[in-house]
Amino acid sequence: MSIMKHRRIALNHRKDGPNAERFTAALQEGVGVTEVTYDKEKCVLNISYNLNMITFAQIENILAKAGYTWPDSFLQRTKRSWIHFSEENELENAKAPSAPCCSHPDEILARNKRTVSH
Repeated sequence: MSIMKHRRIALNHRKDGPNAERFTAALQEGVGVTEVTYDKEKCVLNISYNLNMITFAQIENILAKAGYTWPDSFLQRTKRSWIHFSEENELENAKAPSAPCCSHPDEILARNKRTVSH
């Protein structure tokens, strides 16, 4: 089962805009990245990727190696940390066994009452 993700990364018009093609090319080489587009008007990279194959943390590293400098504001660091946390949880939940299909709370409660002695 693939977990598809879509992220938008805003680039700085003056500083990052001229390097957008390099960033796009670097991301397209990443295993698990399914689509990368650059919106020149909004100066935004749109990235689609399979979370089972690549995480946002790995995408951050690819962009950093290509010369992108991540904003260091508290808000941006918090946002990226939340994405990392969310993706880790999604990957762990995907590995978890599914719940049984035939659980009936009344039967479970009755069974538990029989096993508990007073």
